[in-house]
Amino acid sequence: MSGGAVKLRAVFAWIALMLLIVSLPLAQVWKQQTFVRLSRALIESGRDRDALATEVLVLETETRALGQLSRLETVARERLGLINPGPPTVIQPEGQVLAQADNPQGGEGAEKSGGIQSAKFEFLKGLFK
Repeated sequence: MSGGAVKLRAVFAWIALMLLIVSLPLAQVWKQQTFVRLSRALIESGRDRDALATEVLVLETETRALGQLSRLETVARERLGLINPGPPTVIQPEGQVLAQADNPQGGEGAEKSGGIQSAKFEFLKGLFK
């Protein structure tokens, strides 16, 4: 039996040696593939970083430009569609208009005379038509 055990050990040793010989090139290929994948990811991350840095510069420039009131007003009108609010109006919490200034540009309220008009009884206008 000792002769059979020696042959069995030799077969196991030969299988282990062959697995080792085959696994070394496989490990090398795996290492190379991992290196290539990580290199591509690094290049892509660098591109993303550069794009973000450019975006940050653009946003900082826009922020500085918006610090000027004239530029802010232009952006509010063009990009956001905001309009000139017109003359000031005082309104009670119930929604009644207390006082309204004339529009100096000749829009609504230009036909009224005087600077600020009292609107205490404005709500009664519709009752007596």
